[in-house]
Amino acid sequence: MADPDLSQNGAGRKQAEEVLRERDELFRVLTDHANDFIRLHDLDGRSVYASPSVERFYGRVPTTVFDFTHPEDVENCQRWWKKVLAGGTDRLHWRVRDAGGHWRWLETSAALVRYHDRPHVLTVCRDITDRRRAEEQSRVAAERLRAVVAAAPMAIWAVDRSGIKTLSEGNLLAKWGREPNEMVGRSIFEAAKGVPELLDAARRVLSGESVSGVTTVEDETFEWWYYPLRADDGAVTGAVGVALDVTDRRRAEDGLRESERKLNEAQRLAHLGYWENDFEADRVSWSDETGRILGLPPDNGRPAAGVRELVHPDDRPSFDEAFARALRGNQTTTRNFAWSGPAARCGTSRPSSM
Repeated sequence: MADPDLSQNGAGRKQAEEVLRERDELFRVLTDHANDFIRLHDLDGRSVYASPSVERFYGRVPTTVFDFTHPEDVENCQRWWKKVLAGGTDRLHWRVRDAGGHWRWLETSAALVRYHDRPHVLTVCRDITDRRRAEEQSRVAAERLRAVVAAAPMAIWAVDRSGIKTLSEGNLLAKWGREPNEMVGRSIFEAAKGVPELLDAARRVLSGESVSGVTTVEDETFEWWYYPLRADDGAVTGAVGVALDVTDRRRAEDGLRESERKLNEAQRLAHLGYWENDFEADRVSWSDETGRILGLPPDNGRPAAGVRELVHPDDRPSFDEAFARALRGNQTTTRNFAWSGPAARCGTSRPSSM
């Protein structure tokens, strides 16, 4: 008669062996198809196990943990290994030469484990070369952006979906009494509370609308643009804003408009006008007062030949001679012409070369 205890022990052993086989099979499937490099080392760094991905990457299985290491990274790798043996958990970023002879960046984590009742080191490595390149490109782009922003009279800022600032850079901030990134972590609605159009712009851009405008605060004028940031599905995730100090440009434009106003007023009072012939563009233009004197419409420009037709036929030879003299050099010539335009008045012309 069979011993029940023996039968029970045999069944238990068989079940345990089946569990081990399943675990071994699962481990083999995971390691055979993993992109990460899984390795087991003794405490001296000699390789005990390497997943198939390791051989695919290096072209062969390394004999020690730091085979194929970039010469500039060896010392750092050795320091890291000592920390691992002491129980450290820091990750290592280092360069290795792959099967094609190219230098690749790896990120490696390690843990002390027991294998065959002895301490070993399990490492998991991941190729982060593409990530490092993207980070480097992003860093260079950020540095260039900072250089541009620092040199130009401008400011750039970014906000998240809730309107909280995540970036604030540029020398224009000083005019607003702010330091770079001083407002990071604070609401854009708080920063713009004294400027109604910017408050409205912040609400609109976070609703997905691109907005721009010109704002004058006291004696300073800023031109600004707001653009929404979107996720791949089109959802608004935040916004970026740019402001440019255009105070000097505005003052120059205001000064030019004022000069033109005074010139037009002086011509009106003196009943004196002027007109210009741009030979390269074949365009004649005239002042408002010239238009009033000659009965011409407001200046919208016309070909030079069209203006010549306004000169009385008897005076056209003299008209042509005056312009020919002007074209030969910086000569000022005075001529009296009779005009056959709507006003049909006589006038004095002083053509000059352009």
